[in-house]
Amino acid sequence: MSLQRSANGASETGNTSDASERSLDYLEGEGGSSDSEDAQTEETQLLAIVFDVNPTGWGAGESDLPDFKSSLEQLMVFINAYLANTHHNYLTLIAAHPNSCEFIFPSDLPLDVPDSPSAEGLEESERIMKKAGLPFQFRDANLQIKLGIDQFLETAESASTTVAVHSSISAAISKAICYIHQTTKQAEFEKISPRILVISASPDAPHHYIPMMNGIFSAQRLGFPIDTIKISGGDSMFLQQASHITGGRFVDFRKSANDPSGSLIQYLIFGFLPGSSTRNMLISPGEPGVDFRAACFCHKTVIDVGYVCSVCLSIFCKSYEVCSTCRSKFSIDSEGVQTH
Repeated sequence: MSLQRSANGASETGNTSDASERSLDYLEGEGGSSDSEDAQTEETQLLAIVFDVNPTGWGAGESDLPDFKSSLEQLMVFINAYLANTHHNYLTLIAAHPNSCEFIFPSDLPLDVPDSPSAEGLEESERIMKKAGLPFQFRDANLQIKLGIDQFLETAESASTTVAVHSSISAAISKAICYIHQTTKQAEFEKISPRILVISASPDAPHHYIPMMNGIFSAQRLGFPIDTIKISGGDSMFLQQASHITGGRFVDFRKSANDPSGSLIQYLIFGFLPGSSTRNMLISPGEPGVDFRAACFCHKTVIDVGYVCSVCLSIFCKSYEVCSTCRSKFSIDSEGVQTH
């Protein structure tokens, strides 16, 4: 009997073991593969931030709006939150200045440059970040961005003595589009969802209308949005059109914020942290009406009514005999209307 019970016990144990193995197989087949599939199908985001660092734009802002230093600190919190979402995310930061625009991150700039204006506080910043327990990639990104912006401002301001109110936003958007196109081409087997976020503190430059529209239509063609948060510098028709045409969001921070002095991070986190697929399920911040006015190709001034070439769609503020863009000749019919 004891032998029989032992045999039965062994048999029962074997059945239990087989059942456990089947349970593990089931869990691996259902839950385990689901996790791996979720990891594989997880949306990889590419965020290109265009940050307006124009000192004139930030200096002309209202007193109740966040200053440049406060806005940069809140932007760093937003960047850390974006990088913390998943380690698959891509990030680039482009600084826009009236004289030029440059990539700040990623960059080959060393983190221990002794000639940098921020070199004195570099060790203190690193000590604070270590005490806060930030991962190394976050600390490297924070230090590199702060150091890069300091050096970029020093170089850009020393390159020219003229004071301009318009930043090179259109050129920075063009660089962001090129970076996105190159990155998505290199990642052949990876699904990437790119987007551009513009943080603007300068007014529109009418003479940048053509390159701005080229960038807008390029982003629309490639299928990714251009988001904008306007902090100061007056209304921006061009950036409103950029967000509207590409399916992005435009937020006028001055008109939307209840507490402008410290709520920039709230708009960055809740309005611009979610990706393109997630934001469709969220209520977006209120958006104003879009101003669809254009700048003429002849004098680079914003107009309400103008003349459009039917061949190349160039816009002019007055009638001409020949289109300056495509050299098409115009003629006037019996009713006094210009035609080709």
